[in-house]
Amino acid sequence: MRTLDREYFMSLHFDSKNTLSTVETVVVGTLNASLVPPREVFKGARLNNASSLIVAHNHSSGRPAPEPCVSRGESHGLRRRRPAH
Repeated sequence: MRTLDREYFMSLHFDSKNTLSTVETVVVGTLNASLVPPREVFKGARLNNASSLIVAHNHSSGRPAPEPCVSRGESHGLRRRRPAH
């Protein structure tokens, strides 16, 4: 995944014997972002009858650290929710 020019979010599915059964590209993002709906990650695992899964993604910039705005939760719709009254 090191040579990819966009962010990819992948899901690796394993059977009950921990043998890799499928590799799925869940989302192909932009140059610096991937919005991954959890529903899509688990949908692929369910459809492939996986007993376990590993998820992986790359940083197309080559820097493994998250962008500062993402780590503070100020980007990608990550906002603090107010409690329901």
